[in-house]
Amino acid sequence: MGTSNRSGAVRPHGQPAGTKAQPASPTAVEYFDNNGNLREELVDAEAETEGKKLAEAKLRHTQLRRYYEDVLNLRRRLEHECANQPGSNEEEIFRKLRPEFKMLRAKAYYAHKRSSKIFPDEFKNFIERHVHSVQTAAQFRAFCQHFQAVVAFHRVYAKDSE
Repeated sequence: MGTSNRSGAVRPHGQPAGTKAQPASPTAVEYFDNNGNLREELVDAEAETEGKKLAEAKLRHTQLRRYYEDVLNLRRRLEHECANQPGSNEEEIFRKLRPEFKMLRAKAYYAHKRSSKIFPDEFKNFIERHVHSVQTAAQFRAFCQHFQAVVAFHRVYAKDSE
């Protein structure tokens, strides 16, 4: 448990007075079922809900595609590195690419800060939740499939005609 400051906010023990407590980490996304298979809901109902929510937040399809393309480029690089390094460990290669994947969070915060109208909270939170959740190459591949489905459902529900 922590201690309260004058505003009533709780800060963890050992955190100096006058400093802000860190926001809670986003809830981790479960990409796989108990058998290690990709959860069907992730590319179906959950992706549809997410795509619709982003459309209702008025996220433009071009903005969504921009981030999706960044993810696809990382996936291509992962596949290319694995194909060109026989006997290589996919997890090891992903660990080298993971800092670039983590940069998506910083880019999302920056874009949101510039204009929350163009880059709504819902999309910033989507990026943050998945960047926080993806720890392995298998999770990254699952996220790619989820993101692809979100992009498709967003296209169905979005009002823009791009």
